Amino acid sequence: MLAGILIMLLMFEAEILSRGITLADVWVSRLKKVLLTSTLVMNVWPAIAPWATGREPFDAGNLAIHLIVPIVVFGVAEVMPVIQQMFNEAITRAYHDANQARPAMPAESATPAPHTVPTPSAALATGTALRLPDSILTPVKAKAAALAAKGRELTVDDVQAVVRVKPDMAAQIAAEITARNGHVFT
Repeated sequence: MLAGILIMLLMFEAEILSRGITLADVWVSRLKKVLLTSTLVMNVWPAIAPWATGREPFDAGNLAIHLIVPIVVFGVAEVMPVIQQMFNEAITRAYHDANQARPAMPAESATPAPHTVPTPSAALATGTALRLPDSILTPVKAKAAALAAKGRELTVDDVQAVVRVKPDMAAQIAAEITARNGHVFT
């Protein structure tokens, strides 16, 4: 649990440092030192307790192993915020540089280009059947049936009037419905 609090504190400190704000509050450093010291005591106590009670002889290797992890954690705790600050600055600089290096956009023409809808090809119409959800298929088929009763074929605009799809998808749907002439459509 203490390790989780320490990690949260270190991440908070790194984020604050990455924003260019220096943490000079004494309580932040005290809390960090208390958490690191308690980690050290909890890690070293099992190695010292048997020797302190006289049950076992002192084992320097065991103590060294139990000391290494808290010392490394202390070092990481001091270095991690600085590394994260530098990392965040590098990311911010990369985004800034990418935004500055945008390619020049061509000047807009005075007359806008007419909106063209691609016409479906014969290969598209005779290709594999589109698999459409019922929420799209049902209204489109109903519109196609209503238009067929009036002697008209389904167009891209008709498809877009009943379902919200892009023009190229609407063209595929219209071509598929027209090619199948109302027959089995899945």
